[in-house]
Amino acid sequence: MKERTYLIFRRLFFWLSFFTFVVFTPVIVYYSLGYKFDASSHKFVKTAALSIKTSPKGIDVVLSGKRLKDTSPCVIRGLLPREYTVLLEKEGFYPYRVHVLLKPSTVAELDIVLIPKTKTADKIKFDFNIYKFFVSRRFLGEKIVAFTDKGIYFLDKDFKNAKLISSVPLLEDLASSIEGFKEGDSRLAFWNKSDVWITQVLEPFSKEESKIGVIYKATERIKEVFFGLGDRYLIIQDGVKIVTQDVRNPAINFLLFALESENAEVFYDNASEILYIRDWAAGENKFSLFKIELMSLINERKEAEKNP
Repeated sequence: MKERTYLIFRRLFFWLSFFTFVVFTPVIVYYSLGYKFDASSHKFVKTAALSIKTSPKGIDVVLSGKRLKDTSPCVIRGLLPREYTVLLEKEGFYPYRVHVLLKPSTVAELDIVLIPKTKTADKIKFDFNIYKFFVSRRFLGEKIVAFTDKGIYFLDKDFKNAKLISSVPLLEDLASSIEGFKEGDSRLAFWNKSDVWITQVLEPFSKEESKIGVIYKATERIKEVFFGLGDRYLIIQDGVKIVTQDVRNPAINFLLFALESENAEVFYDNASEILYIRDWAAGENKFSLFKIELMSLINERKEAEKNP
């Protein structure tokens, strides 16, 4: 009797082991190949991975409501292909939330810079009333051009030093109306809707003071100003016309190009001396792109003069 019972249990164990092998071996193989059972679709699908890098490191990661043990940087593997919500959190930083759609057999990458929370800001050490400012990356390294109640100054980025450009202060209303700022090789130009001012930038240790003055008055409305051909000319978009203004001789300016639309856009590339214009194409009922190569025109005119 005992022997028969033993044989029954032995057969039962054999068949149980056989069925276990038959059922679970494919599952194990599937998992080893990167597949995972998706309960929503009731089938095995190829998994995906999510790589998370952050600045700074050590950011807490919450994946679709589940907080992970690992902090950034980290790689989360074996994820079902679907959309996930990633929440990045760290004390002292603003939380960052993003939705990520993972596709089968792929690794999605997140490279996030978190913004720190701040309640304070550094203040300049000079007793200026700042009306307007711009950042200059050309003169004497990176500087701040500040229009103040005591004139125009260059300020260092660390706010420790100030260099006077011109002691002639613009009135607050006038300075506040300035819309743009451009740098030439040795001059600054700035403008509002009606006027263009220009001033020269002197050597760092010069005791002289730069003069400042209006070099152009608009007939319509000034939209853009560029230095052209070095510091010699200003290229000015005044309403529906493009005007060239001689910097050395303010009495000289002339129409360079007449625009079709008041919504035209102009850009001047100082490196190539090419003027690009987005304007209405007459007869085509659409905006198109045009260009004027000033150096090519100048060279052609020189050649024509040599060979009349």
